[in-house]
Amino acid sequence: MIDYTSEQPKDFILTCLIMVSGLIDFLMCYIINFILNSLTDYLQLNFFNMFSLFISYFLILFASYRIIYKLFDECFWKKKPILNHLNVYDLNGKWKGYTETEKYGKKDFNVTIEQTWTKIDMRLKTNQSTSDLISFSFNKTKGPHNIYYIYKSEVEQDQKEISTHYGTCILDICEENDMLKGSYFTNGQRKTYGKICLKRIK
Repeated sequence: MIDYTSEQPKDFILTCLIMVSGLIDFLMCYIINFILNSLTDYLQLNFFNMFSLFISYFLILFASYRIIYKLFDECFWKKKPILNHLNVYDLNGKWKGYTETEKYGKKDFNVTIEQTWTKIDMRLKTNQSTSDLISFSFNKTKGPHNIYYIYKSEVEQDQKEISTHYGTCILDICEENDMLKGSYFTNGQRKTYGKICLKRIK
């Protein structure tokens, strides 16, 4: 998976996650202090015990932040209304699509997308080649929101008609139809351009 770029307020979100972690740490420390006060008659808090208690507070804060961050990164970011304010879209799933060019005509392909709040992986598979992401970006415009990505396509060894190449896609996000539509361009020997369309199937 690779990092992707977007116009979402990441600094604000990270600040909120730290504040929630701090609140959890405060509550846990309060509980620990309450227990220790209840056991004052049975415990003698020397310097070592106090130092251990001090370290435990920081460990609780660190563990709380890591757990909350992981839950947000993998699960909570996809929940509405949170997703509506992130300027990103949940593209997870399996997609079917096609490309259409004057040179090669219409060709079908399958795509699998795995996405978290910070990373994404997109693999496109045809009968002749497999493509993997190099870079990916969500872009917020006045019209339809769109995505830009650059990929590298590796061809099967027995293919002589096409060669390994790089390409760029610019796709509009059609939420109402759960589709991505746009155009693509390739370099190298292919030097093609055409339409591309994807539809999420699950």
